[in-house]
Amino acid sequence: GKRFGHYTSNISESLNSKILAERDSLPFQAFQSLIRKDASNLVKKREMYANIVRDIYPNLAKTFRDNVNTCCRLYTMYRTDDWKFELVSTTKSFVVDLDAKTCTCLHFQDNLFPCLYASLLIYSLSLLSQNFMSFLYLMSSLRDTYTTGVTMIATDELQMCNLSESQKPIVQKRSGRP
Repeated sequence: GKRFGHYTSNISESLNSKILAERDSLPFQAFQSLIRKDASNLVKKREMYANIVRDIYPNLAKTFRDNVNTCCRLYTMYRTDDWKFELVSTTKSFVVDLDAKTCTCLHFQDNLFPCLYASLLIYSLSLLSQNFMSFLYLMSSLRDTYTTGVTMIATDELQMCNLSESQKPIVQKRSGRP
């Protein structure tokens, strides 16, 4: 957003808060410190996610169960094709195509996650819910994010560069708002 005449974003604000300690360092030292922080965070996350057996985030599994419980008694299901269904209540009706992963409520295609009505069908047909979700919702994709490590740069090679000419950035804080 635009604050105090400057354009900022959550990403830039988040990054600035992470590098506070390194901002007053020499560029090489700051770079080295940030790489070490990232490497240790990566190892922590890899260890944390390696032990999770389920393939769906626990909170998403709960959302899926809640969806089923919400509309289980309210809708009657009619099969119109192999993977197409119509769910009808006294006031509404929705068409769900499980093969195309779409619903007339549009939540299925917008969120890439089964909506209330698709959840009910998936549960009723005893299908695996993760087959109808984007890979982004699966724990396996999160685990895969942290499988590779960070390759550290040999500091001996960098020391050969003329780093003595590198200087700290000049940061002058002005009074008042930025």
